[in-house]
Amino acid sequence: MSAPTLPNTPSVTSLGIGTLIGIGPVVGTPTPTYTTIGQITDVKLSGASATVIKFSTLDGGLGVQKRRGSIDYGTVDITYERKPGAGDPGQAAAKAAFADSLGNPYMFQAALFTAAGQTTAGDMATFTGVISKFNELSEFSPDKNIEGMLTIELSGPVAIVAGS
Repeated sequence: MSAPTLPNTPSVTSLGIGTLIGIGPVVGTPTPTYTTIGQITDVKLSGASATVIKFSTLDGGLGVQKRRGSIDYGTVDITYERKPGAGDPGQAAAKAAFADSLGNPYMFQAALFTAAGQTTAGDMATFTGVISKFNELSEFSPDKNIEGMLTIELSGPVAIVAGS
């Protein structure tokens, strides 16, 4: 028996350059509009994870049984260059969402870069969550622009719709 052959095709990747992330209204608002959060330099998604419930029954022997428990959909950490003065409308909207005294979850949308094979639009990711951290001055030094950051605690899965 001979070894299988793999097709020699280049990997298809997409860059983060050109990606836009917008903050929308409170979850449940019909026909939402999104305000782009400007000057984003870095985005990290932690990914979803589930708790593991461990148990042993008295009549089940010595083995530990495991079941999946509740799912934590993870976080999105965004770093941006702070726009001085009146600021950026998207950064201001994120600050207002953080200050929401009711703690409402908000809608977010990420328009990803148009990748190879896509001519009209890139993939679109939508998600909901609450802003748990907001820092207008997270880092500054003589050698870089002043940065701010925010963390979104996801309240559901990230939904991705393929671009065209």
